[in-house]
This record gives sequence, C-alpha cells and structure tokens, in this order.
Amino acid sequence: DQMLEGATCVICQEIIHRATSVLPCLHSFCSSCLGRWLRKPETGSCPTCRGSLTGVSRNHVLEGIIDGVLKAYPGRVRDPKQIAELDEQDLLHQSEYDVSKLRPDLARRAGVPLGPARRASDDEDTDAERSDSGSDRSRSGSESRPTAIFAAPAVPAPPCFHCRGPSMNTLEEAVAGMASRPTDATNLAQRALQGNAFERGVVEEWLTSRAQTMQTALLSLLAEPNPTGVPPVNVILERLHPDGTGPALPATGTWANLRACRSCGSCVLSSLVYTLRERIPAAELPARAQGRETCWYGRNCRTQRTRPAHAARLNHICNGTR
Repeated sequence: DQMLEGATCVICQEIIHRATSVLPCLHSFCSSCLGRWLRKPETGSCPTCRGSLTGVSRNHVLEGIIDGVLKAYPGRVRDPKQIAELDEQDLLHQSEYDVSKLRPDLARRAGVPLGPARRASDDEDTDAERSDSGSDRSRSGSESRPTAIFAAPAVPAPPCFHCRGPSMNTLEEAVAGMASRPTDATNLAQRALQGNAFERGVVEEWLTSRAQTMQTALLSLLAEPNPTGVPPVNVILERLHPDGTGPALPATGTWANLRACRSCGSCVLSSLVYTLRERIPAAELPARAQGRETCWYGRNCRTQRTRPAHAARLNHICNGTR
C-alpha cells in the first residue's frame, strides 16, 4: 500500500511518530529516529537520499495523513510505552528542531545559522535539582534511564567532566553502588543494548560463565577502557561540551575517577556495556548468538526492542548500513 509505505520511517521501519522532514529534500522520519541519526558524528545527511541537510522541520501535513493511516491499520499503532521512550529520547524535539543545538559542526558545514549550544547550565533544572523533584527521570518507570546509580555529593564537587554542569559521583562510585541495587545493572544493560533482551541475555550468560558480574566487568573497563589492540570505546553523549566539541574523555588511562552528571555518566556507562558486548570474541558467544546475519539498521534498530524473534535472528551489535 503506497500510503502505508509513505507513512513508514525508513530508519525504524515503523509508522512515523512526530513526523519530521529533512530540508530541502523533504524526506520524513520519526523525530526521535532522525535526531539519533544526526547525533552520530559520522552522519550529516538525509538517511534516505544522502543529500546535504540545511535544516529540519516538523511535518504537520504528514502527521494528519498518518492519523488516517493508523485508523486504517490499527495493528500498526505503537505501544504507549514505546511512544513514551521515543518522546524521552527525542533529541531534536529537545533542541527545538534547531540543528545548530544538536550538531554545531554540521550546522557550520551546512550554513545553518549557528545558535547557542545547549549546556547543562542553561537547563531550567539541573541534575542536582531534578534529584529532589517529581520530574526526576529515574522515577518515570522507564528502564532506559539508569540514573539511580548517580547521587548528589555530600559536599560541593568539581563539575561534570564533559558538559561542566553540576556533577554527581565519580563513574567508579556509581558502578560500586550497583552492589546495593542489583536492578541497576539490568536497567543499564537495557539502555545500552537498546532494549534488546536477547543481547542482554548473551552478556549476562557470558559474564556468568566467567564468574563475573556487570559491576566487576564495568570496574575493569573503567580502569582500562581502551587497551592496546582493540577498538576504542565509542561514547555518544546527549549533552554538548561548552565549546561544542566531542566527548572530553581521555584516550588513554583510567576513567574511574571522572566525575559526571547523571546524563553524561549514564551515557558513558551505557557505552561501556555496549563495548563489553562488542568485545566478546565470536568463539565465546553462546551457540544461539553465532553465525547470525547482521541487521541493516544495526544497534539503532527499533524492532529489536519489540520483536524478540527479530532480536534473536539478527545481530544488532554493529553500526547500521541504512
């Protein structure tokens, strides 16, 4: 059906949510999907035609069409929990669809007027304030935000290593806190592996076979995240450095004593969990995880969250090719 095809996001292969179009080509995607696509350093063009991007805009006309499509195809309506996750992770919506806030480097190349980078100090409520408010994301019930392991320091502490906003504890202290909160390890893996329960099971089984826990594995990674001979940890942070540069993480040496805010700290730990899974040698994977074809959309595939058979059949520990 041509109408159904036109209402489908090519990134997640689901009906578009918060239709957002790339300018000037006008190809449309889920706002959250497009934001995640553009946030990756290696991307900066339309996911469909790879044409140059000069901006993005909400497509309200298409949203009206999508409402009609969903009435005609009620089976394609997304689960409310999935919609909530999309909204929570919608970087474009959070940046008010200003490309310059999301990717200053991309904005410069594209000639988009460069707006001020979003900083932690610009937020209406900082991480420290959120910890005492009802808007704290750790209370929202979403498993994608492992913020509970970060706590405000008892005394004033140096700012976050990356965004320079108010910091919580060190990365090592956050991981050490998992000992008293076992569910934090599960929630962290859930976020790191994009809700893919199959891959989470692979990691947990591998750790158990080596008499390790997620906590001990992360402490080892923090001590030496980038040893010689392996690809470095790829950390994607949601917040921007004050000068608009990438993650302010040491290329060598330990990360254990880095002090972070909730957002930046959670992103680093999630990246370490993904790296842990990525570095498991193929020969050490459970038989059910060996010899699988690779999903075109890789780690950003939305279907891996909601369709266990898809998550088990295809490998998602890779970058997407679409």
